[in-house]
Amino acid sequence: MKKLGLSILFTLGLSSLVIISCCREEKKYWQPVTMNADLFSVTNTYQYNDMYTWSKTPMYSEDTTAADTVLFNLNLKSIFVAENNNSFYHSLSGLNSAFATQKCEPGRHGVKHKAQTVKLTSNEEFMGVPSGELLNDYTLIKTFYNDTTDSFSQLSVESFNHFLKNSIHFDHERRIPFAMVKNDSTTGPQRFKLEVVFENGEVLKCETISFIWE
Repeated sequence: MKKLGLSILFTLGLSSLVIISCCREEKKYWQPVTMNADLFSVTNTYQYNDMYTWSKTPMYSEDTTAADTVLFNLNLKSIFVAENNNSFYHSLSGLNSAFATQKCEPGRHGVKHKAQTVKLTSNEEFMGVPSGELLNDYTLIKTFYNDTTDSFSQLSVESFNHFLKNSIHFDHERRIPFAMVKNDSTTGPQRFKLEVVFENGEVLKCETISFIWE
């Protein structure tokens, strides 16, 4: 009888730990791990309030474009992470897979760490801005403030973080489109660089293809 009681207590205790572990270790957040950008030459912005419907042509290395607007399709490869990756309960992940199933969609709470700085630069002078200097002022990014009004603003920490909440996602990939507009006679090769620093100190960087912007 005594052995039976101890066995029941052990089973209940183990079940409780597994349940706690499941609750605490659900992968409720997503975290970007790599970043790259595809470029498109925009040929028609007839619906300027909706960049998803712009007429555009993919750009490849060493292409030449005379378009006023170039669309950046930013791709963030991500992983799903738990709230307490370093907790004691994380050591029970094997038990989780054996005894429990995930109750909610991974990543449902959004990105785990917000961006702290967002910097766009070029390897060449662009519209009078020297190489390596900030070019965020020459960008457009679509935001959805108050969930009711569509608007455009510049690429910034605020707009980037706001877009992380509404990014188009396909499983482990998030997409954030933004555009650059050239309104002067600057011509020549361009290769843009984007750097994002997150609150946890993680840094993601990417470079675009080199192309001629006439």
